Amino acid sequence: KLDCGLVLVENRDEVSVQALNDVCTFSFSKFLEHNNLKKKADLETFSLSVIPRNYNYRNLLDKKYRFYEVSIDNWWSIYGYTSFTNRHIFISSNDFKATFGHEIYHALSYLYGIDVGEEAAYEFEKKYFRK
Repeated sequence: KLDCGLVLVENRDEVSVQALNDVCTFSFSKFLEHNNLKKKADLETFSLSVIPRNYNYRNLLDKKYRFYEVSIDNWWSIYGYTSFTNRHIFISSNDFKATFGHEIYHALSYLYGIDVGEEAAYEFEKKYFRK
């Protein structure tokens, strides 16, 4: 379990737990600040998988098995994905800080009942990870 509450269930892409902790903790605090919120929920109901970004079985771009139910245009272009149904975040190590921050924004937005859309998540990503 990471300090921010996320449960790490799979790490097959060589990202250190310390790096995951750092980004998760930073993203959580910036999410609260960005939305002028007080902490009332944490991420313990969400799980995290850090998986390779390729088309192989059970990896991030595996539309045949792992993500067969997901309908996203240009699936080949994604670096992370948050499933609200399964409360699970999937990321790869490619540009992992920005991607992880972006996906944490989606998960926290869902938990706090605010805009979970791509535009809001990209705004957050640009502000805190793309300086």
